[in-house]
Amino acid sequence: MNPSDDMLAQSDLTAIDFLLKDYNKSEMAIVINLTVFNRLMEYYPQHFEHKGSAIIYKGETHVYFHNRSDGEITVKKANKDLESKPL
Repeated sequence: MNPSDDMLAQSDLTAIDFLLKDYNKSEMAIVINLTVFNRLMEYYPQHFEHKGSAIIYKGETHVYFHNRSDGEITVKKANKDLESKPL
């Protein structure tokens, strides 16, 4: 474990929660890259679960992925149908 990775993971969580604050979290998805997701899974796996073919953040928000830089964390409307589709 790298202490700077822990600080980055904390920063990622803060950014995600800040972006979601003005939305109905159960209807939204966070869009992050795999580096951010791996970092969050290393330090905060308790915030994620699997439901159908969806990855869920903090029990209600979908997680989607992009291939842009780490700093690009966005939100978009979630496709709730993914929760009922098998992986």
